[in-house]
Amino acid sequence: MKRIKTDICIVGTGFCGTFMANVLKDTSARIVMIEKGAYLSRERIEDNFLKHKEDIINFSSGKDFYKLIDSIYDDPEFARYDHVNNGKNIFNYSGRHAVGGNSLLWFGSAIRKVPNDFRTRSIYGFGEDWPISYNDLEEYYYQAELEMGVSGPPTDALSTFREKPFPLPPFQLPPGAIELNSAFKGSGFEITPSHKARLPMDSNGRSACCGAGTCWLYCPADSRYSCLTTHIRNLSQSKQVDIFDKLTLSRLTQKDDTIVDAVAFDREGNEIRIQAELFILAANAVENARILLLSQFHFSVTDFKMRSPAVGKYLADQVGMWIPVHMPFNLYNGYEKTLKSSHSLSYYDGPFRDRYSGIVVEISFAEPPFSSSLITDEKKAQRLILDQVKKRYFGENLKKQIYLNSLGKVQLCLEMEMMAEERNCIKLHRTKKNRFGDPIAEFYFSIWDQEYLNRSRKFYIQRFKKIVSDAGGHLGPVTLRGSFDHMLGTCRMGTNPINSVVDENLKSHDHKNLYIVGGSAFPTAGSTNPTLTIVALALRCAHYLKGQFNLA
Repeated sequence: MKRIKTDICIVGTGFCGTFMANVLKDTSARIVMIEKGAYLSRERIEDNFLKHKEDIINFSSGKDFYKLIDSIYDDPEFARYDHVNNGKNIFNYSGRHAVGGNSLLWFGSAIRKVPNDFRTRSIYGFGEDWPISYNDLEEYYYQAELEMGVSGPPTDALSTFREKPFPLPPFQLPPGAIELNSAFKGSGFEITPSHKARLPMDSNGRSACCGAGTCWLYCPADSRYSCLTTHIRNLSQSKQVDIFDKLTLSRLTQKDDTIVDAVAFDREGNEIRIQAELFILAANAVENARILLLSQFHFSVTDFKMRSPAVGKYLADQVGMWIPVHMPFNLYNGYEKTLKSSHSLSYYDGPFRDRYSGIVVEISFAEPPFSSSLITDEKKAQRLILDQVKKRYFGENLKKQIYLNSLGKVQLCLEMEMMAEERNCIKLHRTKKNRFGDPIAEFYFSIWDQEYLNRSRKFYIQRFKKIVSDAGGHLGPVTLRGSFDHMLGTCRMGTNPINSVVDENLKSHDHKNLYIVGGSAFPTAGSTNPTLTIVALALRCAHYLKGQFNLA
């Protein structure tokens, strides 16, 4: 058995662990970061990316997506996770196991919450109020935006709450968004530039967006923020920080009210014990909760205790719908500078939220391969025209139908808020175990039977049907999306140890030296990508620890 001794042990090298280590490395504390996945260099990832360029060009949705991921991030543990879905709906486990975590695979959406998101119980009568407010995070939101390189417009629906402007200017609205804003004028629905951790110009050693359209997979220009090529690169050069990859944390050992060590396994099954003064669980919502549950499961050797029955419960995500829109004019698909560069915050917040969810609407004018390829392919274009002629469309009517069936198509992606309910949870499976002998996770996830969510779904379908039809267009078949791969809840923050796991500073209610950070601490999910809030919470916690533990 190998032993590692340090001052601070951080579990996870994604957004949370990386940003916290970056703050704490400037103290006298020695820091050990452990990661289940491998330390994949940017060069290795890029080589794999180029090897599969034909697969990327010919990409289609579904299984191809996961095949590409596994090929480009070619460590066997990268997407490996044993779990069972036993709820009415599928919960998408999106944990990626590599140094850099989920920052390796994201679109860069970096939207703040608004003040009312932190007090939905008081304002709208649902969910739970957070034990902190928007003002508690405002300075950390901005610090996160600075370090990630977030771009956004000078004014939009959320600018009222900002003390400082975005660090970087926005991407220009694509021409299709300008056409839609003109068509939808007076409807209450407006498209504005997205808030993205992607660079519209060269900044801090990173290049401006090249428009490759592979944000979902890999950013060849390094424009989209990644922990791997920024903070982790600096951490790897720090004498205060050691990063150990290919280690799977199994459990925490407790003495009195203190965590004394963490037990991990390498890939050969060898046991490694990490002793530290301070432990930070900075994995995702599934992994954080599972570590706590495993620590209780192994009580005979860990003596690990938690009063809260809320561990693993209130599992949540953003959920929503894909709404195809067909307009009778050209939306210039393929002329967008970068994917998903525009969105709408028109229905983000308001008095309506006591009955209907707030939403963020992402606008997709082109997905790989760009939808303009429908027309640049001569045979496809001819077939499209002939099909319309057969239906007796001629002249201006033919032109209109061509737009409605191809050039006038756009996809609206609605992100909605689900209720964080106790029944939605992760548990340890009773019989199935992983190769280290630990029970795997079992998900219970049910969403579309929530009255609030179903009411919201029907409301927004009718709302967009009217907006689009008033402008001369129509909707295509609506597709429900049950999980956006945003893992939230399971270790939520609160003041009561009975229905929460950590306090307002993300400290375990029952352990004086254990902090649990990330999306697992969210009491409510909200309707926006949680990354910026996750980072802001991590920064707030790191600065709190510097003062609390007199780290100099």
